[in-house]
Amino acid sequence: MNAVHSPYDDQVKEEIRSRIDIAAFIGRYVKLRSAGRNMKGLCPFHKDKDPSFNVNSDKGIYHCFGCGKGGDIFSFLMEIDGLTFPEALRQLADEAGVALPERHSPSVQQSPKFPSKTEMLALNETAMRFYYSRIKSNPQAVEFFKKRGLTAEVVREFKLGYAPPGWRSFADFAVSRGVSESALLACGLASSKSEGSQAYDRFRNRIIFPLTDITGKPVGFAGRSMDNETMPKYLNSPETPVYRKSRFLYGIDKARNAIKELDYVLIVEGYMDFLGLYQREIRNCVATSGTALTPEHVSVIRRFTKNLVFVFDGDQAGMTAAERATFTIAPFDVDARVLVLPTNEDPDTYIQKKGKDSFLTLVKAAQDSIEFVINKAIADHNGRTPRGKSEVINHCRPLFESIKDTIVRSSCIKQLAETLDIDERIVYSKIKNRKETSPDPNTARKTAVDFLQTLEGNFIRLIFFNPQLITMARERITPESLTDQFSANLYSIILTVYTQSGKLDQCISRAEDPETKTIFSLLAVYPVSEENAEEELFHTMKKLEIKYLRNSARQNRKKMENNPGQRAALLEENNRIMSQINRLEKGS
Repeated sequence: MNAVHSPYDDQVKEEIRSRIDIAAFIGRYVKLRSAGRNMKGLCPFHKDKDPSFNVNSDKGIYHCFGCGKGGDIFSFLMEIDGLTFPEALRQLADEAGVALPERHSPSVQQSPKFPSKTEMLALNETAMRFYYSRIKSNPQAVEFFKKRGLTAEVVREFKLGYAPPGWRSFADFAVSRGVSESALLACGLASSKSEGSQAYDRFRNRIIFPLTDITGKPVGFAGRSMDNETMPKYLNSPETPVYRKSRFLYGIDKARNAIKELDYVLIVEGYMDFLGLYQREIRNCVATSGTALTPEHVSVIRRFTKNLVFVFDGDQAGMTAAERATFTIAPFDVDARVLVLPTNEDPDTYIQKKGKDSFLTLVKAAQDSIEFVINKAIADHNGRTPRGKSEVINHCRPLFESIKDTIVRSSCIKQLAETLDIDERIVYSKIKNRKETSPDPNTARKTAVDFLQTLEGNFIRLIFFNPQLITMARERITPESLTDQFSANLYSIILTVYTQSGKLDQCISRAEDPETKTIFSLLAVYPVSEENAEEELFHTMKKLEIKYLRNSARQNRKKMENNPGQRAALLEENNRIMSQINRLEKGS
C-alpha cells in the first residue's frame, strides 16, 4: 500500500535518520566491512557471491550494484521485512525515540483503547514479574515444572510463572499500583463480559509462558492448563500493537546468536519443545506461537539464516504440518529439511528419553523438504500407478510454481520425474499445462494454505469459523467488492449456504471446481485460533475496502489513458476515492 506523505513526514524521517546510523542498523541483517567511505557486504536481496551491497552512513543510503536495489533506512526495512511505510516509520520511530502523531500508527494502533507501546510493554513487564513471583506459593505449579523436567535455572531465565485462580488476582494487584482497567483489557491481561462491566483476569490457575520479542521485552503471554480437563489447553494473549502471532517466534531473542553461529534454525511447534531443547544446550531453536508457520515468520528467520529444519511430532498431524510449512517457504530463498520424529514422540519427550546426541543425529539425517513432499504425495496418491503419478504431479505443481529460482525449480522437477520414473519432459509439460487443474489463472500460483494466509483468505477463514459474524461481514463486504474472482466465488457460496440453512456444512458440496473444494476441505482441518475474531474481522474488512478502492483508482487511471475525454470526470472520481481511503486509514 502506498502511503500519502506530507511535509511533516519528511521532517520526521529526517529526525529518525539523524538518530539511527544506517550502517549499524543494516549490520543487524548483513555482515558489513569497511571499504573506503562505505561499508560493504553480500546483498540480502539476491544471491550475491561477491560483495556488491554498499552502505554509506554519511548520506544515509544503501545501494547494490548487483541487483540495483537501493534507498534509505525506511526502504531497507520495508524491503527486508515486507512492511508498509507507516509500519516501518512506526518501528524506526520507536527505536529512535521520536514521537509520532496518531495518524501514523497502523490501523490497530489507531484505536483509542490501546495505550502507547511503551505503556503496554511496561504493563506486560509488571504482569511477568507478578506471575513469576507466584510460583513458590503454589505446589502444583512447582510440581508441573518438575514433572516436565524443567530446571529452576530455565524457569528463572524465561520467567515462567503461575496465574492464581482468583478472578481478579492480577487485576487487583495492577489497579492498586495505578493501572487502569482499560489498560488491562487493551493488553489482553483481563477480559469483561460486556462494555462497562468489571474486568476479570484472563489467565487463571494456569502456568504462564511470557512471550518476549527479539529484544527480550514481554509482548504477550501463553497460559497452559495444568490438567487435561481444562480447555483450552493453551490460552494466548490476543493480538495487540506489540504482539502479532503471524510474526512472533518464541525464543528468538535467546536463539538468534546461536542461529547465526551455526547457520541453521530448528523450528518446533510448542513452548515446551523449545524449552526442552534449550535446556539441553540446543540453542538454535524457535517455536511458533499457536499458529502454523507463516511467510512473516520466514521473513524474520531469514535475517539470521537461510537454512531451516522443521521438527514435527511423529503423527499424521505432524506430517501435514511439515508439508504445509514446505509450501509456505517455497517462494523464499531458503533451504529446508524436515525431521518427523518417531510415532508418539515430540521434541521434548524424545530428547528427555534419548538425549542431545541422539536428537542431533536425527537432525543431521533430516530429509530435504521437497523430497519429503514428493514422497508423501506418492504415499497419499498411490503414486506407483499411472493415475496416481498424474495426481502426484498435480499435487506438487503449486509448490514448484511458487519456487522463484529457475535453477532450483528445474532441479525439483527433475527430482520428481526420477522418483516417479517418468520422462522429465512429460513432467515439464504437465506442469506447464495449467488448464487441467487451474481454470482460474489468478489462483494458479496459490496453494490452498497460501491462500488462507492472504487478506482475502483470512476474511474467508474468519467468517467460516465464526458464522455468527457473517451478518456483520455482508453489511460491508459484497462478493463484487473482492478484487479476485476466486475469493468472490468462495464468499458467494458461503453467503448462499448460510442464508439457506444457517450453517456452513454444505459449502463443499456447492463447490464446482477442485480449487474451491480444496479450500473448503482444508478449512475443515485448519488450526483454529479465534480468540479475537470480531476485532480481527473488523480490521480485515477495512483492509479489503481499502484494497478495493485502490483497485478502482488504478482502473480509473487506465481509463484516463485510453479515454482522454473522460479525464476530468475520472479524476474527480479518484479524488473521492482517495478521500474515502484516507478516512478508512484514519479509522473513520
